[in-house]
Order: sequence, then structure tokens, then C-alpha cells
Amino acid sequence: MPVSFNKGAINLKCDRSAAVVSMSDPRTGRPLLVGTVLGSCSIKSNLSGPGYRFIPASRGIAVVASSDAITLSPEPSGFVLQAMEPEARLPIGNPFVKPPLTDVSDTPNGINLPQYGIIGLRRRLGIERVAVAEAPPLDRREATFRLARVMLALDMGPEAGAALDRLAQSQPYIVRSAQWQLLHAVSDIVSFHPNKALKHLQKMPKSEDQANFWRGVADAEIYNNQNSGNILRKYINVLSALPVALRGQVTPIVAEALIRSGKIHALEQLFQLFPNEKYLRLEKAELQEKLGNNKNALISYHDIIKSRNNRDAAIAFSRMIMLEYKLNKIDAKSAASLLLNHIYDWRGEHHELSLRLHLAQLQAAYGAWTEAMAGLNRALILFPNETDSINGLRQKFFNTLENDDNLKKMSPLAAAALIEDNMDLIPGSSLGMPVLKILSSKLLDLGLNHPSEKIFNTIIKTVKNDRKKFELSIDLAKFQIRQNNLDSAQIILNRINNLPLSFDQKRIIDKLNNEMETMKKNKHVDEKIFIEEKHKNSELKKIIIDADRKKDWKTEEHALSALARLQIPKSGMLSNSEAQIAVNLAFTASKMHDISKINEIKNDYINRIPAGPQSALFMVITDPPISKKGNLQDAIRKIKNLESVVGDNKK
Repeated sequence: MPVSFNKGAINLKCDRSAAVVSMSDPRTGRPLLVGTVLGSCSIKSNLSGPGYRFIPASRGIAVVASSDAITLSPEPSGFVLQAMEPEARLPIGNPFVKPPLTDVSDTPNGINLPQYGIIGLRRRLGIERVAVAEAPPLDRREATFRLARVMLALDMGPEAGAALDRLAQSQPYIVRSAQWQLLHAVSDIVSFHPNKALKHLQKMPKSEDQANFWRGVADAEIYNNQNSGNILRKYINVLSALPVALRGQVTPIVAEALIRSGKIHALEQLFQLFPNEKYLRLEKAELQEKLGNNKNALISYHDIIKSRNNRDAAIAFSRMIMLEYKLNKIDAKSAASLLLNHIYDWRGEHHELSLRLHLAQLQAAYGAWTEAMAGLNRALILFPNETDSINGLRQKFFNTLENDDNLKKMSPLAAAALIEDNMDLIPGSSLGMPVLKILSSKLLDLGLNHPSEKIFNTIIKTVKNDRKKFELSIDLAKFQIRQNNLDSAQIILNRINNLPLSFDQKRIIDKLNNEMETMKKNKHVDEKIFIEEKHKNSELKKIIIDADRKKDWKTEEHALSALARLQIPKSGMLSNSEAQIAVNLAFTASKMHDISKINEIKNDYINRIPAGPQSALFMVITDPPISKKGNLQDAIRKIKNLESVVGDNKK
């Protein structure tokens, strides 16, 4: 069938043309204009243009009319496809003219976003929404693409992505379209979902400039600095083609990526392209700092802090504080205090993480190691995907603590708490044994029955070297011996006997075994001796003091029991000095975790100690700990007893 073009109409020559029938495509639901013929003439080409597309047919003609403004009418010489309005013309030619910028193209070399002003874009947004709603469900491709473009021009990334997803639900094949992939990638970037955007861009040819530019922007959002900098420095001019609203969001991302990757020349080129844009003030200040123009950088940061942009103001404040510290205008403690007060001003993931790491470094600089390590442990909870960078700084701090003897200089409680909170840094490291020795010393200084065996055993299991395993086990056995836990020490020594031991190592084990045997025979004073021998009060008090100094709780308990038999009457209320003996006896039994002895002491004296601080302290010592399944009133009573003891001590 011969085809000709005349004044914006397409003439299809056919000798025996018949009626034109309007119908829906039974497969896709799209509107069809079918020109019937009485003969055998047909059109086998796939001519197309904005709003229409011919379908090759074996007889007659068929046109997919995605625009309601197009009509197909029979003529004596055949058929004419033209616009309904006489003055309107189809955008045709020979060859066909390219569609206008707002129409759809399957070639991804440019997304052709409309360049209207904000008011014009908002009006266009309403028109395109209506167009999508009025289009047939299975033929909304072009209308949806136009709508998505307008939304992106207005910086409406989530809305544009939702429109494209709805199109894919009704027309699944559309996801194969390069234009759909590119538009969806841009909407994901604008919505701050760079990883999703990169998945779409992976399906795009790397030869396409637009795809490469947006790939660089996505890399910048995930802080892939070097990769994004290398890409974006080649496509600075692409920013000038973006609509104003979208450019305001994308340009700062590009500028920050160029700063982080050190592409100073490209950054200066960008600032020349947009010399007066307020959304680039922060990046200009950062460039001043990077080039060593610190005075002007501080002035710029100070001006940005006064702006209404909360993000820029928060980032500028932290940068200003760090620069003032770098220039020795403020000390580390003052800088840390200021950052801590403003840590929640802007909770952007990368900004807050960077702020917390800087805060920890400042705290470490003036010796606040406990706060620094606690802050890094908090960062681990908040940013589980950044464990490598956070743990790297934790390990560095922990090494510094041990190597500079800071742990030894800390108070026993602070050192023990810090080591236990960061126990995961010890296994397998060269600091394992020294740190554990410090922990042992600090726990002994506190007089605590700490679950050290569990901690030591956990670390021993992680050590693969037999020599280190042996040394750690010996340290643990010595610790248990000092704590008078001879049974636990014996278990540890028996366990390391299974290792391949040298002669010297066997001698060490034998020496510890002999030491424990001697302690069992000679060190502990048997309770029978106290019963059979008649000790004076002064002798018993001397034994108690000596046993307490040596942390020989069993001897101390026996001596206190003997003193109680001598001084405490079998009935009646106790005097203050008698009550104090009962309290001391209960306290010593609690150190040994001797539950049966504690209960025996409680039954003997609970109703005989007069009300007051001694009675409250006795109840605190002898009461079992508050449990999750305990009675609420019982918990309240125990807390009140503890408060009364603390209050009395304060007085």
C-alpha cells in the first residue's frame, strides 16, 4: 500500500477502501483503528510517531492510537490518518521528525526532563496525571513516562518511582525498556536509594553519557568516593541541563563527592558554572578549608550555621568545631563537649557516624577513655553496617590503653568495666595475656567474686597456639588459687595436661599442684580448731584482720563465727557491737557465695538486730537478688533497704 505525506496527514492509497472500525486490542486492551478493505491491499511497514503506530497486517490497515486526538478516515483513494482538529498536524515528515522532548523515546541517551518554571511544571503535573488516568490500562506507557519526567523535574523522586512501578504492574514487559530503567534509576537516586538505582543502571550500556552520570551520582550517595569522583569530573556540564529543583538536590551531592575524592579542578569548574547558588555554600566552605584558607572557611561555616537549612547548619557547626580544634583555638575537652551537645542536630547516617568517631577521638585525646570506648560501642549498635571502621578505631584505642599503661593507672572499677565491655577485642591479640593480668589485678583490688573463669575460658578457646593456650590457662589457675577456688584451679590444670607439654611446662603444673596441696593442709584454719581451742577476743580479731587482708574468706568466716559464739548472747536484742559482728559474718559468707551459711546467719539474727542502718544493711546482704519473676512489693522493700543504707553512709 503506497504511503505519502501531505500537510501533516498520512495518505494511504488503496483502490477498494471500506469502513473504519474502532476496537480494543484483545491482547493488550489498547485502542485500535482498523481500516477494512474489499480487496487484498495492506500495509506491512511499522510507521510510527507520537500518538500512533501502524501494525503490519496481511490485509487492510491497523493503527494503535494512543492519542485520542488522532482519527483514521476512509477516502475514495484509500485512507487518511490525521489529527481531529483541522489546524493541528501530526509531527511527521519524510523521514519522520523526532518526537518533542516530552514524548517517549526508547533510546536512553538523555531523559529529556521538561525545563519549565515551577508554576508551569505544577500545571503540567496535573495535566499528565489526568492523561494517565484517562489512558487505557494497557496503554499508559507514554503517558506514565511523561508524568514521571515532570515529577522528576519537580524533585518528586518517590512519586515518580511509584508511577513507574504501577506501569510495570500492568505492563510487565516495560521493564525491558531502557528509558524505564533510566527514569527509575533517577527516581531512586532522588529518593536516596542509590543501591536500587545502581541495579537499574547495571542494565544500561556504559557508553551512554546519561547513564554514566547518574551512575556517578549513585556512587556518591553510597560514599564510593574514588569511583564517583572519577566519573563525575567528566560530566560537570550535565548539571546545567537539569531542571532547577532537581539540580538543587543533585549538585551538592556531586560537589561533596568531588571534595572527598580530591577532584579540586572539577570542583572549581562546577563552582564557576554555578557561582551564586546558595545550596553550594557548605561545599565552598569545605573547599576553602581543603585549600588551607582556614580563616575564610571559619567565616563561611559561621554564616551557614545561621541559615534555615538544618542539614547544612549541623554539618557546618561540626566542621567549624573540628577546624577550631585543629587550629588550637579550643582544647580537646571543649571541642568534645560542644560536639556532644549537638550530636543529634542532624542524624544523617554518614554525618552522625563521622561525628561520633571524631567525638571519640577527642575524648581519647584528653584521657576520657571510658567515655570514648562507650561512645564507640554505642556507634556499633547504631551503625551495624560500619563495624569495620568502628572496630578499627576501638582496637587502636584499646592497644593504646594497654601499651601506654593507661589501664593500670585507671581506678579498679573503671578498668574492670572497660575491659569487660570490650572483651571482644582481646581474643587472639598480642594484648590478651597482659590485659587479662590487669583485669585479674583490678578484680582482686575490688575484692569481687567475678565470673572470671567464664571470661578466661572464652578467650582460651579462641587461642589456637598451644603455648599461648598453656600460658593463659596457667594465669587462670593462678587467679583461681588466689581466690581460694582450689577446685576450679585443679580442673584447669587437669585440662591442660592433655596438651603437648615440655618438661618446663610440666614442672610449672607440678609446682601449682604442690602449692594447692599445701594450702589445703596448712593455710586454712579448720573450724574445729576454733571450737576446741580457746581464743581470746583480741586473738580472734587479729586473725580476722589478717585473713581479710589475704582475702582468705574461709578463715575469716571461721574466726567470725568463733567471735560470735564468744560475744553474742543466745537470745535477746543485740547491741551495736554485737550487731556489727553479725553483719560482718553475713558479709564474709556472701563473699564465699555460701548460701546455706547466709541463710543460717539470717535465721539466727534477722529478728534480733534493732531497726536502723545495721538492720537495713544486714537485710541487703542476706536477701536474695531481685529477680524478674520476683514479687514487686518485695523488690520495693529491698530497694528501700538499699536506699536507707546509702543515705546513712552519705550522712
